[in-house]
Amino acid sequence: MSDYLPNEVDIIDILKRLPADSLIRCRCVCKSRYSLISTPHFITTHLNFNLSKPKTQHQLLFRYYDHNLYKHRITLHSSNDPFPRNHFSKYLNYSDPAIHMRLLCLDLEVEDKGGFFAYPLDFVELDCSYEPINGISTIVGSSNGLLCLTHGYLYVLWNPSIHKAISLPVPDFRLNSRRHYALSHGFGYDPATDVYKLVRVVYVDGSVPPQVEMHTLRSGGWRYLRSCQCDC
Repeated sequence: MSDYLPNEVDIIDILKRLPADSLIRCRCVCKSRYSLISTPHFITTHLNFNLSKPKTQHQLLFRYYDHNLYKHRITLHSSNDPFPRNHFSKYLNYSDPAIHMRLLCLDLEVEDKGGFFAYPLDFVELDCSYEPINGISTIVGSSNGLLCLTHGYLYVLWNPSIHKAISLPVPDFRLNSRRHYALSHGFGYDPATDVYKLVRVVYVDGSVPPQVEMHTLRSGGWRYLRSCQCDC
């Protein structure tokens, strides 16, 4: 019987081809599967395998407020289709200046149950456990299927493939509401250190250099970065 059981190398070769949500279910089979799938080596192998596959299509992520349902919605659309303004005109008040919308290109692994992008159902609605109490969240960016959202001092990392989201610590540098400021963010993956990083840049009253903080998932906290002043 044991002659027909695959060894660990064969198992990894099989598991790396599964979508993320299927891997989550496989972790519940036994302790050995849980340990294997949870190792950094397998996570990297699974990621590299999926990144090496030919890109069939990108998706467009749309974040908006639905005035009919009184809720924030996140929907995923095929980039092969024109911008779905006609579809969203039924739900959006484009004259409302408080609406924040952003489109970005995202390689996201979503199970296709009969063609999500087929007419007339030309989009997928994604469910995030994080919802801001007031206002609307901003999409900071995406990397390897992870999305970074922010609202005020709250930052959230969200993996739609496995339906999980985690909140990050509040930044150390706080803003005085009476002062004018400009804020920008960056989120990405550093392959040299195998770490996801979130950078927060704050210009207070037009000051140069700005206040710069960086959060890494490995450290679990924010640290201040020395800014470099550039002559323009």
